[in-house]
Amino acid sequence: MTRPAPTHATHRHAAFSLPELLVVIFIIAALMSVGLFAAATMRESAQVQQTRGILQALANAATEFQAQTGRSVPAPDGGVETIEWFIAQARQVPEVEQVLWSINADYLTTEIAGGDEVPETVHDVWETRIEYRHPDDPHADFPERHRPYFASAGPDETFGTDDDIYSFDLD
Repeated sequence: MTRPAPTHATHRHAAFSLPELLVVIFIIAALMSVGLFAAATMRESAQVQQTRGILQALANAATEFQAQTGRSVPAPDGGVETIEWFIAQARQVPEVEQVLWSINADYLTTEIAGGDEVPETVHDVWETRIEYRHPDDPHADFPERHRPYFASAGPDETFGTDDDIYSFDLD
């Protein structure tokens, strides 16, 4: 027995229509954009946490300095305190130097500028220099406190904005 040859009406190709394909492409694109947004948010959150860790280590170093010496890091005579000033003072106390070793070497650096060695500095994950503030040095862009603290400009790398991160917020 032989089968009859299929006619055009009974022979169908299994395929997706153009609107179906466009819907699938749109759904995939929407899922990818949500995934990329979530990944970017998670990355920024991790960077903020890493910077908070740096600020916490610096605050611990300041606390250890006071515990070992009985005083806070002194303000320089006639000068403005900087993170470089703090690190130089802190390195003079061995117990405090041990606390500073907890900061990742990627963020605690000595730079060479124009052939001259610049004092050791600390920067955040966005490569913005951490600021050190002493109570004897009020500064318009920074909150007043009764003890020294450290500040990061945060993700936008600009001080005085809502995303600034302060060591006194970590207590």
